[in-house]
Amino acid sequence: MEISYKVEGLGDDEALELFSLNAFKKFEPKEGFWELSKCFVNYAGGVPLALKILGCFMYKRDRDEWKSELDKLRKIPQPTIFDLLKISYDRLDEMNQNIFLDVAFFHKGKSKEEVIEILDSCDRCGGINALIEKSLLTVEISNNIVGMHDLIQEMAFKIVRQESTEEPGGRSQLCHHNDIIHVLINNTGTNKIQGIALTLAELEKVDWNCEAFSKMINLKFLEVDNDLPNLKYMDLSCSRNLETIPNFTGIPQLQVLDLYGCENLVEIHPSVAYLKWLTRLILDEYSSIKSLPSEIEMDSLMYFSLHGCSKLKKIPEFSRQMENLSTLSLSGTAIEKLPLSIERLVGLTCLDVRNCKNLLGLPSAIRNLKSLKMLYAYGYNCPKNSSEIDPRSVGIIKVFGSSLEYLDLPGDSGLCDLPGDIGFLSSVQKLDLSRNNFVSIGCLPKHLNESCDDNVILGMLWIALDWRFLQVPALTGPLPRVNIVTPGRRIPEWFNNQSVGDSLIVELPSCTTWTWIALCAVFEDDHPNPPHEPSTNFHIECHSGKDILVRSSLMEGGHLVSPHLWVACVSPYVFNEECNQMKISFRTFYDNTSRASGKTYCSGIKKCGFRLVHEQDLEELKQIVMMNHSINISTKAISSHNSADARASSHQKSLCRKSYALSKGFLTKLVKIFSLFLTTAVFIKSFNNSKQWGA
Repeated sequence: MEISYKVEGLGDDEALELFSLNAFKKFEPKEGFWELSKCFVNYAGGVPLALKILGCFMYKRDRDEWKSELDKLRKIPQPTIFDLLKISYDRLDEMNQNIFLDVAFFHKGKSKEEVIEILDSCDRCGGINALIEKSLLTVEISNNIVGMHDLIQEMAFKIVRQESTEEPGGRSQLCHHNDIIHVLINNTGTNKIQGIALTLAELEKVDWNCEAFSKMINLKFLEVDNDLPNLKYMDLSCSRNLETIPNFTGIPQLQVLDLYGCENLVEIHPSVAYLKWLTRLILDEYSSIKSLPSEIEMDSLMYFSLHGCSKLKKIPEFSRQMENLSTLSLSGTAIEKLPLSIERLVGLTCLDVRNCKNLLGLPSAIRNLKSLKMLYAYGYNCPKNSSEIDPRSVGIIKVFGSSLEYLDLPGDSGLCDLPGDIGFLSSVQKLDLSRNNFVSIGCLPKHLNESCDDNVILGMLWIALDWRFLQVPALTGPLPRVNIVTPGRRIPEWFNNQSVGDSLIVELPSCTTWTWIALCAVFEDDHPNPPHEPSTNFHIECHSGKDILVRSSLMEGGHLVSPHLWVACVSPYVFNEECNQMKISFRTFYDNTSRASGKTYCSGIKKCGFRLVHEQDLEELKQIVMMNHSINISTKAISSHNSADARASSHQKSLCRKSYALSKGFLTKLVKIFSLFLTTAVFIKSFNNSKQWGA
């Protein structure tokens, strides 16, 4: 029910004086404005607020502007107080109109500093001074609180109601309880909504349709003035203007907090550290966070990522109750050391410290992480005199032994040979040794280091295709593709279809008993000054009647210093069973542009080979490897090792003193080296600065 009442107006003299104080900043009109002023006072009806608003609106305007505004008033048959107040609003630019409505709906009663901060974060630039000058807003001198006359606020409500008289979802601002509930229950949200402030006097059960929010693509402000005791998921990702997050005490059941991409976030409220049910805390990418709570006690936390928080120098201590944390990503942070309390993370399986350029190493307490399976550690320089463990060194192998499944020892690790200890990583499924300056494979006999012959290549190929023979538990399941890259210039004779150049065509037999397609190519860097690192791919066209099925695979590499062999095996399941002809071609590209256009600076492919692999071929391959090319290394040969060999570890020496034969035992040793890669690929590269295969 609406109740209206008549406001007692001021007398003519008092009204003219109040109007003049706002229009001319003195008690009476300027010369030439007396009659015009009396007309405005007459329209205001002696209402103080209207006199003040109209006076401020006409301040510093010339006579022509006064006459123009008076003519507009005269066109309104019976102007109400709303019409008079709205004159000032209508003359505002769009930005100030939005600011006025936001303050009327959401920010009345807040401090001026807080209001300006919120408005700026909502792209409401320009501040509130223009509205204060027009008396649409007030600021209390004693406490700096932003205020607004009730009639002016009611005018704002009426303006917004007129945007959509029947459906609240078509209005720009919503703060009335019934309007908001209507939109959320009936899913009538639209792109018109820019702000919502919901105040609940007490907790109540509601059945909201959260899809309504998905339509509010222009929502800039959301305020819910109550606890959310059952909220479990909060996604604030890519909120680029978010600088702080509120107290989370009222959200005790929160399980996921996603702050990915909040690039201006500088402060995390301490209450976050005590969210007992939080399982995922994501603070990734471009965050400006400089500090976190000193300690976190999140019993349920399983995933904690600070990736890309480049200004963060210290991470919290971990409480004893955090045994559920399995993934800790600190890549790209500015941390110098890990807390000793990291040993309490007994359930940690993945630790990522890539590109932590200030990190001095890993604390000795990390030895207690018995569950650690994945360690990513490259992109920084650990001081040689540091007391910490260098995660890029082979020493990490001794620390974790058989537990690691994924280990990075990339090109900045300073390794010159493949250590003998690497064979003890019995659980490793993927090992990144790319771009190292390998001179030799230290755990192999010198003869093998000097010549990567057919025997070794076929040995690796056999291991890749018939790993069931070796009973390697980590390699159960089908392998869709195998890649092997080694130095070499001759394709093994085992590939019974060979061609000079970069392509060949093979007629396929009618039987379909083959289990693999084995490909081989000799490639080298022919370009004298390659503009980019090359990428080599193979391209298979499978012809089946009128249909052509195309499959391809790309192998990224560095600049080559010698010819290399690329052996690739592809499962037949990716092709049509009726395929009767295959055309295989290899290409080398030097940049993305040339790859997209199909043009190359130079093919780089000298020879290529092909073979269909049947079950019996695996047995034949095994016999070739085990019987025809046995190798015996005598003690005399061992003694001729150069000084670099003499500096090898005692374990490496003990390996080299043994006689090697390419039997199951020796190939089992090979598989400890090479099968580390077989989940996707085997890479024994001599790219970039690598000198040669042997010592």
